[in-house]
Amino acid sequence: MFDVIIINMKAKLRRSLVVFLLVVSGLILFWSIWPLNANKRSIQLYPQDLTLPVEDGSQTFEMIIDGRLLTLEWPSKLRTGDSGNIRLGLELIEDSGITPPVPVRLDDKPDVEGQNGNIYDTHHIIVEAHLEMPDMPHVPTGQIYEGLLPGKPTFFSWRVRPEKKGVYAGTVWLHLNYVPKNGGEETRRVVSAQLLEIEAIELLSIGGSMGRVLGSVGVVVSLVVVLDDLFPLILKMFQKFSEK
Repeated sequence: MFDVIIINMKAKLRRSLVVFLLVVSGLILFWSIWPLNANKRSIQLYPQDLTLPVEDGSQTFEMIIDGRLLTLEWPSKLRTGDSGNIRLGLELIEDSGITPPVPVRLDDKPDVEGQNGNIYDTHHIIVEAHLEMPDMPHVPTGQIYEGLLPGKPTFFSWRVRPEKKGVYAGTVWLHLNYVPKNGGEETRRVVSAQLLEIEAIELLSIGGSMGRVLGSVGVVVSLVVVLDDLFPLILKMFQKFSEK
């Protein structure tokens, strides 16, 4: 009788441990795969914000670029050990669904030949982007360059991967480089400096990749043990059904 009680207690304890392992492993796995929120910021860059003053003899006129929509996307949170993307785009305002602004003259002078010309005819426009985030490992590092063409969007992307828990601050810099086609002096100007923050999180000192491993192994082991316990009962029920 005493032996039967001990056996039943061991069986109950075993089932309780298995259920506990299954619940904990499932929660860890769920936390490690649950998608996290991302942030998006959009800023309209009007044509007059992207002009280049050019001196031609005794007069100064404006070289105008088409208006753009600057978009920045980044993850608000990342699990340690997981990777995320920061994306920066210079899109056409027309493609964004926003009504394009009417170009505004920066001076009150009447139009004369050569004023407010198309800068694409006289300059190569090189977009320079740089992610400044010293405490967060990211690729690529340093400056990235892309050509800006009329009627074409330009995009940049960085891959970040936090190794430690904490809040990481950074800045995404965007410059425009105006390179004259006739070989004149290059002009470089700052267009935007966007601040961002990414919080690296953990669960009980467990990161994303480790959480997926531990959670998956725990769930599989728990299910194997449960099936091992249920298999004799299923076999007995099948035998009784066959005898009938």
